[in-house]
Amino acid sequence: MEKVGRWLANLAVGVSVVAVILTLPGLLQAQATGTVSGYVKDSSGAVVPQAKVTATLVQHGTTYPGETNAEGFYNFPALDPGEYTITVEKQGLTQHSEWLVA
Repeated sequence: MEKVGRWLANLAVGVSVVAVILTLPGLLQAQATGTVSGYVKDSSGAVVPQAKVTATLVQHGTTYPGETNAEGFYNFPALDPGEYTITVEKQGLTQHSEWLVA
């Protein structure tokens, strides 16, 4: 009986070690991301609230829509690395685009 108990204990430890080893690759996989943020201002330097801001990943054409807040601030957290264009649109203002790398 003691041998069976020891064998079960060893089996439980062995299964636990295998489970940890099988989950390690997923846990260790790097998640590289970048953040793009800034302020939208008009030609006089005044902030532009509620402007439509779009980040577009150039390589895939994937778009991420956003909007400036009351202080003209926008933020795109956790973007995949790559080349982006940031486009700002607001009725009554000229559309503007910038290219950058995140």
